[in-house]
Amino acid sequence: MTHASRPLAFAPLAAAAFLLGACGSAAYQTRPLPSQEVEVSRPDLARIYVVREGQIRGKLWGLRVEDSDEDIGALDQGDYLCWERAPGRTLLTIVFEGPPLEGGEREALFSLDAEAGHAYYLVIHIDRRAESVELQARSGQPDIELVSADAGRALVHERRPVPVR
Repeated sequence: MTHASRPLAFAPLAAAAFLLGACGSAAYQTRPLPSQEVEVSRPDLARIYVVREGQIRGKLWGLRVEDSDEDIGALDQGDYLCWERAPGRTLLTIVFEGPPLEGGEREALFSLDAEAGHAYYLVIHIDRRAESVELQARSGQPDIELVSADAGRALVHERRPVPVR
């Protein structure tokens, strides 16, 4: 290999890195990030964490989160969203921004009766490709799991908060 052709050898790697970076969604949070030093900042509020499970399926595609039709933010793998709200029943919407070849956006709903002074930890899984024809319509569907506070704290500790904008 000549010295003149060496820069060209790295061109495919640079292009692949650029394209992989361009595929992921930009993570953001619209609500202020509460202090992570306390479970809940005030006893009259409830705190919600949304954590994305680290998995191969859907890795390059983002998840958007809404709380009662209010945009909370979007997260990628390795991120978490955290916000506080007034107690009471709320409907959380999780939208997986999947590829058009797999049906595009898919959403899941989660009803939460948030109590004042409590923190809730939700983990989002993306269903793997279904083997049977009957289940293929759910392939790529976000699945929401409420986990214990101990399990949730451990997951949050392994991730980073999404930047607030």
